[in-house]
Amino acid sequence: MSELIQLTRAPAVVEPDVQYHWPESEFFVSEKHRLVYCPIQKVACSSLKLWWAELMDGANAPFISKNHRGEMIIDHGRLNGCFKLHHQSRQLGLQPLTDEGWFRFAFVRNPWSRLVSVYVNKFLPLHDLAMPVIKAVHRRWKRHPLHSAGQVVRQGLSPLSMQRGLRMTIWPLLRGKEAWHDELTFRHFIEFLETQGLNDTETDLHWRPQYRFLGDISFHYLGRFERLDEDLRTISGLLGIQSTLPVVNATKYARGEELPAECFADAPLSQLRRLPSMPDYRRFYTRDLAQQVATLYRRDVEQFGYEFEG
Repeated sequence: MSELIQLTRAPAVVEPDVQYHWPESEFFVSEKHRLVYCPIQKVACSSLKLWWAELMDGANAPFISKNHRGEMIIDHGRLNGCFKLHHQSRQLGLQPLTDEGWFRFAFVRNPWSRLVSVYVNKFLPLHDLAMPVIKAVHRRWKRHPLHSAGQVVRQGLSPLSMQRGLRMTIWPLLRGKEAWHDELTFRHFIEFLETQGLNDTETDLHWRPQYRFLGDISFHYLGRFERLDEDLRTISGLLGIQSTLPVVNATKYARGEELPAECFADAPLSQLRRLPSMPDYRRFYTRDLAQQVATLYRRDVEQFGYEFEG
């Protein structure tokens, strides 16, 4: 359920030339509309940034191009340069963050779903941010070369799992870390996250806990990714505006009956790339993996009221 939050904080005195820090420096701000939006990676932020551009400038086309495959490319650098708080007038000071005359909103997402979205969207095409994870998985494999293989075999105890375990033993020996371009699994990704200090400033934004993006700022409205269109209509109604949310970077997910009845936690990237559409996020989790994510993202789960719907 989305939250319309009642605020009681008194307006702050404007402080010119204030130094903004993350996460406040990333907020989108409109002095004209007295509006603040907090982008969170993998929570429809590409669509919402384009929605913002259309609201502010009447068009978002200047921020969109296409690559040689005809795929949409969003110019996040230009969007950020135009609309981020620290690129706005310094005379605003802290006013957008504290003044009750400014409407502040953000969207949050089910943590289990968000991690699958990161994995599917960034690891299947081997985006740059996947490379450090692959290197870390390979380093761990070199310390315990039979760990991953044995884990897969124990999970499945079938000829297919035996074959996968063998590949995860032989391929890294032959190809080095490049083997994981095909053999990396969602389980590997979650195991990598367990080794990270998710509250560190170096944690990648795509899997940084969502509560950290909100900082200590009070928001009037926290929408839900799971009801994005409806909540954005509510926000638009509160603001007295009309606009349409662009659909970008949307992953095609299959209905349950379109896929074999199996768990994809240990499915290698090479197998997922052959699928016509991606499994529902719940199909990537075993009971243990779901609990691991619940522990890693405990504050997101508790603060935003999410649960794993197995």
